[in-house]
Amino acid sequence: MKRTLIISALLAFLMLLPTAAMGYDFMVDGIYYNVYNSQAQVTNDGQSNCYSGDVVIPETATNEGTTYPVVGISDYAFHNCPNLNSVTIPNSVTTINYAAFYGCKGLTEITLPDALISIGHHAFKNCTGITRIIIPDAVRIIGPEAFSGCTGLVSVTLGDGVYAIAERAFKGCTGLTNIVIPCSNTIGDYLFEQCSQLDSVTFGSEVATIGNTIFHGCQQLKNVTCLAIRPPALCYGGLLDGVDDYARVSLHVLPESVDAYQSALYWKDFLQVMGDATIDISEVTDGFGYDFKVDGIYYKVENGQAIVTYNGRPNSYIGDVAIPAEVTYEGMTYPVVAIGEKAFNSCINMTSVTIPNSVTVISDLAFYDCRALTEITLPDALTSIGSDVFSFCSGLTHITLPDALITIGDFAFYACSGLTSMTIPESVTEIGGDAFDGCTQIKSVVFNAVDCTHTGNYSMFFDCPLESIVFGDAVRCIPSLIAKDKTLLTSVTIPNSVTSIRWEAFAGCEGITDLVIGNSVNAIGPEAFKGCKGLTDVALPNSLTTLDSYSFSNCTGLTAIIIPDAVTIIGEGVFQGCSQLDNVKIGSGVTYIGYIIFYNCSQLNNVICTAVIPPDVNSGFFNNTSYYDQATLHVQPESIEAYMSATYWQNFGSILGDVVLDNPWDVNNDGEVTVADANSVVVVIVNGGGSSSGHSRVPADVNGDGEVGIADFNAIIDFILNNH
Repeated sequence: MKRTLIISALLAFLMLLPTAAMGYDFMVDGIYYNVYNSQAQVTNDGQSNCYSGDVVIPETATNEGTTYPVVGISDYAFHNCPNLNSVTIPNSVTTINYAAFYGCKGLTEITLPDALISIGHHAFKNCTGITRIIIPDAVRIIGPEAFSGCTGLVSVTLGDGVYAIAERAFKGCTGLTNIVIPCSNTIGDYLFEQCSQLDSVTFGSEVATIGNTIFHGCQQLKNVTCLAIRPPALCYGGLLDGVDDYARVSLHVLPESVDAYQSALYWKDFLQVMGDATIDISEVTDGFGYDFKVDGIYYKVENGQAIVTYNGRPNSYIGDVAIPAEVTYEGMTYPVVAIGEKAFNSCINMTSVTIPNSVTVISDLAFYDCRALTEITLPDALTSIGSDVFSFCSGLTHITLPDALITIGDFAFYACSGLTSMTIPESVTEIGGDAFDGCTQIKSVVFNAVDCTHTGNYSMFFDCPLESIVFGDAVRCIPSLIAKDKTLLTSVTIPNSVTSIRWEAFAGCEGITDLVIGNSVNAIGPEAFKGCKGLTDVALPNSLTTLDSYSFSNCTGLTAIIIPDAVTIIGEGVFQGCSQLDNVKIGSGVTYIGYIIFYNCSQLNNVICTAVIPPDVNSGFFNNTSYYDQATLHVQPESIEAYMSATYWQNFGSILGDVVLDNPWDVNNDGEVTVADANSVVVVIVNGGGSSSGHSRVPADVNGDGEVGIADFNAIIDFILNNH
């Protein structure tokens, strides 16, 4: 029997490609940080063993007057720090990422914060000094091998919110003797492999899927208790290693479930199946409860309105479910306005759901792991889709997001591997982290959201083999990480409505060869096009004012670029690693150039700078003095002496005063800018935009936006007023 999609998809999410920390943005009080989306994550200095003793991480970190909330522990942050004794993590931290504490053998004490949501792959692997760990209720996912090799671990308390524990998470925890898994739906392969002292394990009532041979090598195991009414699905290989193990281990289930387990695949291999387990329904409902049931659907009442709610039992619904717009109970009629948290979670035999237009909110985990769900129509009035709402709904092949939708939560469509396309409506203002991770068939996206924020730290469409992304004509900003590392993308058009492209929006899109940036973009964020190796030329719009750090770094195919006159600041490392870059023109408006913008630009031959006054430069242009000798600097004749004496500019081996500029405001080409030039623009406008005799610019496109209009007239008038 092949491994189920659920386990495979979970693994695909958590086994993110590890990227060792290669640097940091700033350091405060001995702790290193990187900044993403105005939030800080703890990292290291790029060297091993940089932390020792007792480390206290603050909730906020301030650098150069800006205060950032500390929200995560980055990949490898404390990796192999053998002298690290303890770490205090603040409640602001929500993620502990890949191998964050891997190999910290001296670490004996760590308290996980209440707000923590996920624990990454290898996060605490081989932390042999840790003896006890408490997983907070907010944690949803424990990654593969997260605590593997923690041989000193004798006590593990899992929170009620843990919904997935990936493969080998506790492999080789030889000190562990017993564990209770209260609420997890999904248990990964070989979870307790080689836990040689493990004696007893209890699975809660919500477990739905258990991976392959999770008790491999658990020779001391004597008792397994499973409180799920229906036997959870088991992957190939069952639970134990062989016939002898099934003979010595007792299985304890609810009295009413004995027959079901004795006839279920692999479960029936236990020779001793005892109906002696008990369960308190108040504990199972975990505070959800319900006020009444009508036609098989459970409801709570709040403020005179009904919410479809969780009844304390996963897999309670089968077949086709139709939710009414209103429900009547004991003479009272209530409008149905929401689907509550976990309402239909793990209903693995439910095939379709009809949701009425009265529903405006679908809460967290509402349809989690409804793997047989093939059809669902979201209501027109829906404004919010919570976290994990459709996670693991692998049967869905199409879903239409309504025009009223505002927020899409974290992991909302995680591992919806049947979806092939996605359209984001104009109304959406926030898309959570990992919302579409594991959607391994999504190849095309239509993105219409006008002004949307992406709150995640990884690509918005991680794991999606994205070939096409089309932006609507009303879009004003391109969210961060929207298409990061989508190597199958070959063409991207940023419409004229867009004003900003946020950080790492298209970083790592190696296949893009055709890039069109609309004429309203004024800001290109950090690393926005980093690593777009297929780009050979880029036309930056005249509207651009901000070119942020590393925005085109490692674009190894880029040969030439013109930085528009409206740009005032060029961030550090903008063209770092652009190894084929030959010619660069820097516009007249630039006043400041960041740290080594031409790092490793070994082929750069010509730098043209049209600014009359040499811009301030932070620590030079190149990382190799020979590159200065190779490159020629071209400036205006009247500026050559200023550049020859300016810091860093003077390092160029050759400086020529051969730049002669056309004056775009001199429309009639008479050598001066007067009202006559403005009148010439008016003539062109009156004539319908055609050319006019004697004009040096045809058709009088003063501001270079591709159109002749009142904006060009105003530009000339502004120039006259500011220069006379």
